[in-house]
Amino acid sequence: SCGTLSAPPRFRCIECGSEEPVETVALPRHAVVHSQTTVHVPVPGKQTPYTLVIAQVGDTDVRLLVHLTGALAGSTRIDDRGTLVFRRVAVRSGVPDYGYAFLPTERSAPDHGTVAS
Repeated sequence: SCGTLSAPPRFRCIECGSEEPVETVALPRHAVVHSQTTVHVPVPGKQTPYTLVIAQVGDTDVRLLVHLTGALAGSTRIDDRGTLVFRRVAVRSGVPDYGYAFLPTERSAPDHGTVAS
C-alpha cells in the first residue's frame, strides 16, 4: 500500500511491513551495474570463472543479483549499462536452471584494463 517495489514479490512489505495483497507491476529491463564480483571457485553445474552483478533496475530502488551474460567474466565495471535478459544460468543434476542475467550494452565508466582469467 506504500508503493515500495521489491523483486521477488514478498508477503510482507520490506518498507512498511504491510501484509495487504500486492499488485504486480512490470519492472524496466534496462539496468546499471551497482556492484560486481567474479567467482573463480568451481561449483557443480557452473563453469568458472563467472561474474555476478548487482544491477540497479531502471530508475527504481530495486537491485537484483544476476549473472553476467554476453561478455567475458570480469569485464564489467560499476556504472556499466545493460539489459536484463532471461537465460539458462546453470544445469544442476541434469536440470536446467533459468533466471535473469545482465547483458551489457555500453561502457559508461572508463576502461581500467583487461582482467586476466
